[in-house]
Amino acid sequence: MIADMLAAHGLRLDDFGAILDFGCGCGRVVRHWRPLAGNVQIHGSDYNHMLVDWCRENLRFARFAVNPAGPPLVYQTGKFDFVSAFSVFTHLAAELQERWVVELGRVLKREGHLLFTTHGSSYESHLTEAERARFEAGELVLAGPGDPGSNQFNAFHPRAAVERQLGPTFELVGHTRRRCVSRCLARAEAPGSPPASTCCVGRRLSRDVTAVSGRRRSSRPAHDPRPAPRRACGRGRRRRRAPP
Repeated sequence: MIADMLAAHGLRLDDFGAILDFGCGCGRVVRHWRPLAGNVQIHGSDYNHMLVDWCRENLRFARFAVNPAGPPLVYQTGKFDFVSAFSVFTHLAAELQERWVVELGRVLKREGHLLFTTHGSSYESHLTEAERARFEAGELVLAGPGDPGSNQFNAFHPRAAVERQLGPTFELVGHTRRRCVSRCLARAEAPGSPPASTCCVGRRLSRDVTAVSGRRRSSRPAHDPRPAPRRACGRGRRRRRAPP
């Protein structure tokens, strides 16, 4: 899935020097990167220290770190060529999404790329009539009985909301929608500053995905030090549990 998305933009994982899976959980994405080890520096980061410990023990070809619920990450500015974030923004409050977009832009190097997933328009059936009206008006819709950061809390992104969210950091250059989850690929322009152009491409998965691609802008928003909600781990595509 990641390889196909990158290939559509003339990119390959093994052309990158350093890559990060943000929200790596028990390594469901990182484990597929094993063949890249030796030529590519592979990193994973997650809020759940138990999952990080499991990855350190079982996926020794990569390096793993525990990240706080909110920025910053432990990595230096401009370290990575590519960052993936699957099922992360789908469960975060708007303020925390904005902070993480800025932070992931910080750790990307010049011409680096960010790929993340969102709940797109094929998830409208999960919304109430009032929520659907807001979604169709281009608003980010936050819903669910759980707290922000938990699997019971969901964020639904219409294209206009993606454009606004990435606007200070990315410029949306394309969008493709398929069934359920949306994937977003973004290209960075200058080290130390957020990316500036974005292209959304989707493919069929068990949920609706939007993909975004973009370049960094030269200006970088100030870091917001306020505490952020904790992300939960459980069953399903977003929910994760450490393997036995």
